[in-house]
Amino acid sequence: MNSMTRKKKRIIYLLAFIIPIVIMVSIYAMIKIYPFGDASILTRDLKGQYVSYFSEFRDILLGKSSMLYSFTKEMGGNMLGLSYYYLISPFNFLLLLFPSSMITEAIFFMTVLKIGFCGLTASIFINKLFRPKYASIIFSTAYALTAYNIAYQQNIMWLDGVMLLPLILIGIDKIIHKNKSLFYIVTLFLAIATNFYIGFIICIFSCIYFAYRVILNLHKGHISRKLLKFLGSSIIAGLLSSIITIPVLFSLEGGKATLSLDNLIPKLNFNLFDLVSKLYPGAFKGSDDMLSGLPNVYCSVLVILLAMLYFLNKKIQLKEKICSAVVILIFILSMYISTFNLIWHGFNRPVGFPYRYTFVLCLFLIILAYKSYLNLEGIKNISFIIVNIIIIGVSVFVVKANYENLSMHEVMFAVILAILYSIALVIYKYEIPYKNVLIFICAMLFVVEITYNGKATLESISYENRSNFTDFNKDTGKVIKNIKENNSGFYRTDKTFEFNHNDAMLLDYNSLSHFSSIYKVDLRKLLGKLGLSETKFFEYYGTGSTIPVDSILSVRNIISKYKFNDVYEKGYAYKDMTVYNNPFWLPIGFMVNNNIQNVDVINSDDVTFEIQNEILNSMLAGDKVKYFSKIKTNEITTHNLSKTDGKYAIINKNKKAYIDMHIKARRYEPIYMQIDTTGVKNVEVIQDGEVVKKCDTVGKVSVLNLGRYKNNDDLVVRVNFNKVDGYWLMNRIYGLNLRKFNELYNNLSQNEYNVLEYSDTNILGEVTSTKDKSMMYTSIPYDKGWTVTVDGKEATKVKLLNALTGIEIPKGTHVVQFKYIPQGLKIGAIISGVSLLLLIVLCIINKRKNKDKITL
Repeated sequence: MNSMTRKKKRIIYLLAFIIPIVIMVSIYAMIKIYPFGDASILTRDLKGQYVSYFSEFRDILLGKSSMLYSFTKEMGGNMLGLSYYYLISPFNFLLLLFPSSMITEAIFFMTVLKIGFCGLTASIFINKLFRPKYASIIFSTAYALTAYNIAYQQNIMWLDGVMLLPLILIGIDKIIHKNKSLFYIVTLFLAIATNFYIGFIICIFSCIYFAYRVILNLHKGHISRKLLKFLGSSIIAGLLSSIITIPVLFSLEGGKATLSLDNLIPKLNFNLFDLVSKLYPGAFKGSDDMLSGLPNVYCSVLVILLAMLYFLNKKIQLKEKICSAVVILIFILSMYISTFNLIWHGFNRPVGFPYRYTFVLCLFLIILAYKSYLNLEGIKNISFIIVNIIIIGVSVFVVKANYENLSMHEVMFAVILAILYSIALVIYKYEIPYKNVLIFICAMLFVVEITYNGKATLESISYENRSNFTDFNKDTGKVIKNIKENNSGFYRTDKTFEFNHNDAMLLDYNSLSHFSSIYKVDLRKLLGKLGLSETKFFEYYGTGSTIPVDSILSVRNIISKYKFNDVYEKGYAYKDMTVYNNPFWLPIGFMVNNNIQNVDVINSDDVTFEIQNEILNSMLAGDKVKYFSKIKTNEITTHNLSKTDGKYAIINKNKKAYIDMHIKARRYEPIYMQIDTTGVKNVEVIQDGEVVKKCDTVGKVSVLNLGRYKNNDDLVVRVNFNKVDGYWLMNRIYGLNLRKFNELYNNLSQNEYNVLEYSDTNILGEVTSTKDKSMMYTSIPYDKGWTVTVDGKEATKVKLLNALTGIEIPKGTHVVQFKYIPQGLKIGAIISGVSLLLLIVLCIINKRKNKDKITL
């Protein structure tokens, strides 16, 4: 390669990196993302999950938190699995360049950098596969700014795989043409390591692409040797990543990643013609497409035009066209048939962001389009006419189909672009002066097109106001700081309001709330049964549960923007927030009766208050105590509601609708109500015609604290509805006997686990066991990664309440220590280490065999 070619390549690579960044930043400016407006880059899962993970990971990098385990995660959870699943990208080290108050700007910076690197790696691949040309920048930019990268960029950890895919394909070509595999091994390892989910998708396509390229090069022979090299190299890359994949797989155990045989039954995902509608600019919009839309396959009209012309190009062999058509058919069938689609997603149906592998198809189409461009002389003018007639005809049917997220103007825009691109390319085929101006015109049209698509897609998404986020961080962070200054040892804090379900990770405090793919179903179910707000995918404190639940889960402080609980002691107040301190707080562990082993919470059909009665009674020997007792409803009246088969429905949607339950209070007993919040606006407590307490509802089922009142006070509990059709009234109103619970609390407090040393992965303390209290209950979620020793000797863990950790303790005072190492980390490290040594040995052997030429 001469110096001129090298210089040309450097310029191409530089532009391939910079141009997508400039376009992406321009799109952000158009939709007023900070610093061009007050919108932040936070939206959907980036707002609801990842920003908090990044904040926690920044603390890990600064040595403030552990990468192995964190009590900021769902009462306590495997942080290594979550870090490997979401946060292992080398780009995340850039978080250290930004203060915690600018975490959104750090994410902005990382996103545009990754977009730029997607363009760069695509350019490297295209220019290695074909001869280098400046026009390749158009195609590499098409890859960097596909609708996939635009719409799914909030899943920022996926972009590493998108960026690495072109390099992996270079590695496959090196195996086929040069019998060298080291580059493939390293890049595939990086893809699996940075995000094993996208890495799995890339592994599937690597097999398809290898077969595709081998078939095209059958004439070169040595097929079996190349196949063995490819398989061996893939296995080595997989084994090298064991230190990551094995702990992640263990962390997913007991979580949402489950395989149902019903999901494997083939179904058709959509009308096949509907897929065509996603090839138009601006076709991917809003929440519906994000949650359950069609495949996100847009990669520019120019690419689709040239990809179609590829199959009419006489300079391209029929065999290659057939092979390319087969690859495209594999993708179409994968998207069309549910079983194949499930395979690409690791046999687990995705929740939102469907068809997460479409970036691979986009890259393949770009390869075909670029080859078509390089061989324009093989395309007859009549072929351009035929393809444009097809595009116009299909577009007519697309307009008639009246797709919700695709306007007629967008379809016409695409048709006009196809015609203009065709005219420019047809003229370019001929030897005319300044013909490169035509490619420049195509490039300008392409920039307009790709920018429009990005703007149309992103402006359909709701972005969080930046000042809302920064104010929340600053104000709530100040309250958390005050709590930490006035409390020591282990305890949990929670809130009745939130920015997202992972605020504990965002602001660094121990909590009950959490939302991620790395969670334990049994723990979520336990918290739901205890009355906390939970759904299929996450749990959070919401309106809270009861005083006993807070106590046994070691919740010491509640931050609330309304009067939370008059039993709790008011503490620090700042702006609209007040800290409520739990006078019945219990530490992370305390001794209880052995009977607690017999309590099955998550399989119980009892109401939460009866479940809590059972738990509290199991903690001490002796007679059963009715801590919670049901309050009789004297009368139920309704307004603007009909009742059929025990279920309520609104009669007139323009009028107020509510249910009134008439009760009598017991002397100073806190009154609680468990309610299905579907369609419920709020719940009010009315006394003497006046509203004395109003409770907002969150989640699916809430436990509401209705307050304390005098004995025999007449109260009306009013459930106000927004909309309801077929509502079943739970009618679960209970009172807590505070005197009896106080007696229980005082008893349990006598045998507390006295923590002497505490970190996320190591807890050391003393506890005294008695004859009637021989089981040490802890609110540490049960995890096989915990090792427990009693006086230095390993003890057997016991699963309590289906999800928490207990240890049987001999009578007397003992030192109990908890140490955590993530399950699978040791064996994963050993496999990765051995694989690395094997790879090094093979490299040395090959180097000696081939002198200075490394053929591995």
